[in-house]
Amino acid sequence: MSWESFLEQIANVYGLSDDEKNTFQARFAQQSLNKSDTKIANELNLTPATFERRLKNIYAKFACSCTDLKSGRKGQGKTLRNWLNIQYNQYEKTGQISFPIPWQAICQEMLDRQRSVTSNFLLHDDEDAKRDREQIYVPLALVERRKPDKKQSEHSPETGSKLYEPQYEEKQRFEHDAFLQQILEKGESKTNGKRIALIGEPGAGKTTTLQDIAFWVLEKDLGLPIWISLADLRRNGNLIDLQTYLFDNWLNLAVLPSQKESAKQELETQ
Repeated sequence: MSWESFLEQIANVYGLSDDEKNTFQARFAQQSLNKSDTKIANELNLTPATFERRLKNIYAKFACSCTDLKSGRKGQGKTLRNWLNIQYNQYEKTGQISFPIPWQAICQEMLDRQRSVTSNFLLHDDEDAKRDREQIYVPLALVERRKPDKKQSEHSPETGSKLYEPQYEEKQRFEHDAFLQQILEKGESKTNGKRIALIGEPGAGKTTTLQDIAFWVLEKDLGLPIWISLADLRRNGNLIDLQTYLFDNWLNLAVLPSQKESAKQELETQ
């Protein structure tokens, strides 16, 4: 595989748009090694500002695998070129293409899609909307389910069914950020923050809070958040298991076609 073909394929893997792909291939082509950004921008008939903006978007998409790009320091072009050289050299040695899969970017894209369907304008990404969103969060309380007293002598038949209704005891009340940090990040709960059910009345903001938690987990690099609606776990009236859903549904929607054909088994294994 030539260097040019390598650049084209890895651009597809990392989800570069057509404009970004043209800029990426021009900037990192072998003949552009000693060219300035201004000269390349002129060759593409772009303003320096447009060229710089596209490069910034490109660096952001590769930062999930080339982690040195996250620092935002100068020399990002050189940093990415060195990383690309490593990936290409590995291909020449093994004869196989094995790009690092940008799972964080994939989860980000899937969460963005889901949020656009279930949320209103308050969840848009501009700063003013973010401040508005912070004002609507209801303080969270950590509760534990309390076992009811089942002594039948103390209850009439009419109230007997209420014995089996879940009852909860509040253990601690949190502001939103404190809940994220103490329960999810530090694991200060009975299940170490690993198994949590968010309960509340309809319209109380459960979906909004869950979405905020998912993006917070992604931002803090605490894991790979995957949104699964219970309705999606049914197929032909039957309940399917999570692995089947992830492989047959989520993965097919999340991963680019260029990855599906060449790395399906690797994707499932990861």
